[in-house]
Amino acid sequence: MGESASGAGIATMERHSEDLLKLCDELDIGKVVFVGCSLGGYVLFDAWRRFRERFRALVLSDTKAEADDDIARETRFRTADDVLLRGPDLFISSMLPKLLGESTQRNRPDVVAAARMTMSASSAQGIAAVQRGMAARPDFTETLSQIDVSTLVVVGAEDVLTPPPTVQGLAKKIRKSEFQMIPAAGHLAPFEQPEDFARVLRQFLDRLSYD
Repeated sequence: MGESASGAGIATMERHSEDLLKLCDELDIGKVVFVGCSLGGYVLFDAWRRFRERFRALVLSDTKAEADDDIARETRFRTADDVLLRGPDLFISSMLPKLLGESTQRNRPDVVAAARMTMSASSAQGIAAVQRGMAARPDFTETLSQIDVSTLVVVGAEDVLTPPPTVQGLAKKIRKSEFQMIPAAGHLAPFEQPEDFARVLRQFLDRLSYD
């Protein structure tokens, strides 16, 4: 996605988390606070299973633990095929209203344009690889009860892909979690309301220093 090379094959959660571990090793990072939004949450669930000893704490934004059902999985496969056939533009146009909150779409044309520009940097091959990787991801629901580090769970109040009740339900299954909702934001809450997201993140990190 973005300016990264698409690589070969399906971009599974396992491949993402392996890349994350390699990056931490390359940068000589030991324990760290990992932050993941949407797909990033799926990656961190897999990373927790593989190298939980590297987690100082965890921040999850606008994500869920459940795997795709059969209908959603088939939709992702069709999307991947369609993007490879027709290019990313139609996919991006169809996804923006789902990714961005209603308030952002109505009042923030600059944010909408920035989101489109960011997504447009992705190749058709990269988008297809990620769609297929998300379709193949396992169910991480049982992983939630195993998370034993301090966890901040955040959701945009206008998120239609992972609505607030879904994300709050996720938070309730993690023992040391706290839940925060960002007003006037959708599925990309850190992108749509960066100052509000930074505020709740800073408060969470400040409390960690006293643990």
